[in-house]
Amino acid sequence: MIEITSFGELHGPAPTADIVARVKRHFRDPHMTDDLRDLTGADAEIVETVLGTAGIPDLITSLVDAVHAYGSGPSAADKTITVAVGCSGGRHRAHVVASELARRLIGEGLDVTLHHRDAHRDVVDRDAETGEALPTAATAEDPQALAAEAAALFARLGDFIRADGDQYAAVRALKEAAVPAAFAAVLTAASGQVDGQMTDPYDADDRLASENLYSAAGQIVEAFRWL
Repeated sequence: MIEITSFGELHGPAPTADIVARVKRHFRDPHMTDDLRDLTGADAEIVETVLGTAGIPDLITSLVDAVHAYGSGPSAADKTITVAVGCSGGRHRAHVVASELARRLIGEGLDVTLHHRDAHRDVVDRDAETGEALPTAATAEDPQALAAEAAALFARLGDFIRADGDQYAAVRALKEAAVPAAFAAVLTAASGQVDGQMTDPYDADDRLASENLYSAAGQIVEAFRWL
């Protein structure tokens, strides 16, 4: 069984997967073309544009090969192979790449499920140069406040655990208040800010800082999923 999910990084961290392909930085974004912005990967114009982008067909072929490599592993029997493909908003590039990957694998007779996590979401207004989400009145003020609140609540959770208190109640309260997701959103936004401030897209230190922030966001969500 192969599960493929497309996602948009502006809507949250990447889902946990065996194979994660991010096409946000290296391939042109149809969002930046006015006539294509409101379409999705279900529209022929977007499919033609994305599949006609240099490097995309080779990437899809490499993903097919990666799936076969995972499936040939000595411990692969009866295990699901998960693939996540992400771009900025999840409406265009990731949608098409994930769909084409699924089509190719189904054509080989494999059992595949396909889910477009963020394709239904509203178009995100973005900076024409950086591609990052433009701040709104809410997002311009919220990250600092959310970070402080989330840090305080995480500290309380630590106090509960050290005092041998009911940490499960504290975890439930954090989940019900959507604090893990909010804290992850702060880290995702910070990753985007690092990306937006980079003068050299190949600077290893800046890229590592961005990836570490983004990875931390996903790890927070994943950790609370299992608590």
